[in-house]
Amino acid sequence: MRYTKGIWMLGLLAVGCATARPPQTTPVPATLPQPVAAATCDAPPEQAAPARPAPIMTTRMLDVPSEFLHFTAPKVRKGMTAPDFALPLPDGAGQASLSMFRDKPTVLVFGSITCDRFRGSAGEVVALYNDFSGAANFLMVYIREAHATDEWIREVNESVGIRVKQPVSQDERAGVARTCVNRLKLPFTTVVDDIDDTISETYGAWPERLYVIGTDGRIVYQGGQGPSGFRPAEVRALLLSTYGATADAAR
Repeated sequence: MRYTKGIWMLGLLAVGCATARPPQTTPVPATLPQPVAAATCDAPPEQAAPARPAPIMTTRMLDVPSEFLHFTAPKVRKGMTAPDFALPLPDGAGQASLSMFRDKPTVLVFGSITCDRFRGSAGEVVALYNDFSGAANFLMVYIREAHATDEWIREVNESVGIRVKQPVSQDERAGVARTCVNRLKLPFTTVVDDIDDTISETYGAWPERLYVIGTDGRIVYQGGQGPSGFRPAEVRALLLSTYGATADAAR
């Protein structure tokens, strides 16, 4: 009797355990997870370079895009030692440096053939050379074009057949410098600034400018920025008052 009752109690426990512990099942999600996209190392798309302004013909500077105005503030001033440089001659036959001209004061001329103000004043600069070459050295640095045909065009240049694109290499700039020297009959040494405009930017020379460097290498005259500040008459007055007139200048 006890044995039978024990079996019956075990049966109840088995049934109770089956009822209390239903079989475990894994729930199925309503939507399957989406695969994660693999990370890529692709470079971002290149940004298009801004469009270059179209060339413009005008006499009003206010109308000229800033990309065509290459003014820079000079890194030098009167009384400072003039930074030395060595630049190639237009014909490629060697180079000349500012420090070569320390025996006498040096008139330092910056300009380009497409600057009509520079061309118009070239006669005055040549006259300075003729009058003072015995008392002063003259050195010209040919710089970036003021009025290239692919930038700011001047009608006055068109009228006299001066059409020059902005040089993009040292050789191109040297070629235009040779044309300038020959056309304006410049009798003094001319060198060509590098295509990065290093010396022009140092002296704040664009579009044209005049300096006088003393025999001690210091700047004794810093002309104004062209075109309005390009004044050969001021250089003449300085040479006369500071260094005295030569026999040629007194004529």
